[in-house]
Amino acid sequence: MSTAAPAGMRLRVQRLLQAATLEPAGLPPAAVLVVRSLSDPLPGRIAPRPGEVRAPAEWERAVRAALADRWRSAARPGRGPVPAGANAVFFADTAEMIASFARDACAGDVGKWWWKALMKELPGAPVAALTALWAREARHVPAALEHLAGTDDAGRVAAALPPAEAARILAAVALAFEAPSLLAAPRLTLVSDVARSPSAEPGGDRVTPSAFTSGSGRADGLPARAATPLGRPRGVPSPTAAPWAGLLPADAVPRGLAPEQEALVGLGLVLHRAPLVARGTPFVARFVRWRAQAAAPLHTPADRRSDSDAAAGTGADLTTPRAPIPRSTPLAEPESASRPEAARRGTDADDPMHGADPHAIDPPPSTAAAEKEREVWMEARASTDPQLPKPSHPLDEADQAEDGTERAPAEIVVKVVSSATPPAKNEARLPAEEAEPWEVRVFSPPVDEARVASGACGVFFLVNVLRSMDFFRLLDEHFGVAPVVGGWGWVELAARALLGPDAAGVADDPLWRLLAEVDGREPEELPGTGFPPVSIARLPDAWIELFGGAPPSPKSSPLLGMEGSAELRRFLDLVTPVLRARIGAALRAAGLDPDEGLESALFRREGTVDATRTHVDVHMGVDQVTLPIRLAGLDANPGWVPELARVVTFYFA
Repeated sequence: MSTAAPAGMRLRVQRLLQAATLEPAGLPPAAVLVVRSLSDPLPGRIAPRPGEVRAPAEWERAVRAALADRWRSAARPGRGPVPAGANAVFFADTAEMIASFARDACAGDVGKWWWKALMKELPGAPVAALTALWAREARHVPAALEHLAGTDDAGRVAAALPPAEAARILAAVALAFEAPSLLAAPRLTLVSDVARSPSAEPGGDRVTPSAFTSGSGRADGLPARAATPLGRPRGVPSPTAAPWAGLLPADAVPRGLAPEQEALVGLGLVLHRAPLVARGTPFVARFVRWRAQAAAPLHTPADRRSDSDAAAGTGADLTTPRAPIPRSTPLAEPESASRPEAARRGTDADDPMHGADPHAIDPPPSTAAAEKEREVWMEARASTDPQLPKPSHPLDEADQAEDGTERAPAEIVVKVVSSATPPAKNEARLPAEEAEPWEVRVFSPPVDEARVASGACGVFFLVNVLRSMDFFRLLDEHFGVAPVVGGWGWVELAARALLGPDAAGVADDPLWRLLAEVDGREPEELPGTGFPPVSIARLPDAWIELFGGAPPSPKSSPLLGMEGSAELRRFLDLVTPVLRARIGAALRAAGLDPDEGLESALFRREGTVDATRTHVDVHMGVDQVTLPIRLAGLDANPGWVPELARVVTFYFA
């Protein structure tokens, strides 16, 4: 046989397999099944006649049955060791797979048979392969970190990533969750030199070292440049509280990580457990401030070591001042040690997110002053004197700086004093935006796997409705609503408000329990707890257009199966008419009268729902979707929804 014959045969078989339907019945769409070997269940039947473009139906059924057997006996690397003779492995979703890969990469063991196909697409070195895989699957990294946190492996994996690689993954995650503002950092400038207070007594001079101010952004409205991915030496904490403090358990983010490694774990867990919180203005401000201060306070110009030395782990000598890091380094593009210093300071050409920023970090006037500043900082950090203020928080915002010059409203000044002299009255207070406008609670992990049969699968059509209204963004940017309600909580509240208390046949549907679990609530916990008062002056213009330019009056919207606080009901009374008008306009355009009731027109749909940490898959029969719903686009696949931290997909069969 010629060499061309086997190649042609392989190509023909490949085409037949690509056209075949081989997924075993019952296998969740989000699952990943890797089979080591599979014998042909019907030898010689894949293409009985030349020119066949599709394998026979009986051959496909036989292969599906064989794969189902492999699935039922498959090992799960994400939940324990794999037996030596295992012929198949199974992952519930992509997050579980990349979490398992991370464990093996940290152990230097990516040669296992189930990784061979994956490694063909990745660099050969384990850490490089892990970085490439996590950057590619960035939307699933927060859920993977949740998997790793459950086995106390999150810190070990983060520590194995060089800070520059952790920064690369962090940038990819922020962009995948459509939160590029997390990549910005306040402008850093030196606002004072080492100065002695004239009122201090001899021998007890109060020293205010050079401090960094953090501006609110650029004059043109764009966020300031991204902070460097390299900064504070490993294990030295930031002088301000971590942005996830109070949102995650105290031990959720391991100690001793470099700032970018710590940021990856902390931000990842918050994005998975409470994506609306992580994308909201208060958290973003805290995260940006924390990262800027994590990089800035320990840097002085006396040491010109390159950041690549720190990344390579050449040792962080806390007694040696270090050079300030250029603000212009984009987070997604860690600087290279081979680039000259002038180039690393950043220009329009090498900063893909922002234009030129004329404000540079000016060095102190002398090395002696820098050394003194460093000594003061280390004295304050190391002291056990309870009277000596620690550099743990930024100062309160003030209208003027200490030298009398005007300061931007959002500036933060980190100061340290070198004696036991008590600080000024407001020197230890957090800035106004550090205080949460709502009662902070610790968020629990959402359910990892669940399946329910429901008679109200049409509730998931609301995902398309809310996104078409830009609802989640406007909650934060227009209404200023504190993110005490999760994304899935808003889907549930919208459904309960639209259904109303008379939809008794839906009140006990297991769907409500599932929505609570994917939202990270206890199964019986209703959404909206702690909803704060909201002052609303005007609806968004796009919403008003639904009513011909005349804003609707609030209308009482009783909720199905719950009461809700007075503040929550007041807000829903304003929003529910807009939701109803948006759905009504779509259904009328498709030829259906929504006045007959949304319960029958939209929500009552029989089916099953599979949920994992990364996916929500809604399965319905083809008879469960009407032509008006299809024409209105309500059954279109939402796909990746950052506000819900899930891929949402509808299946009709």
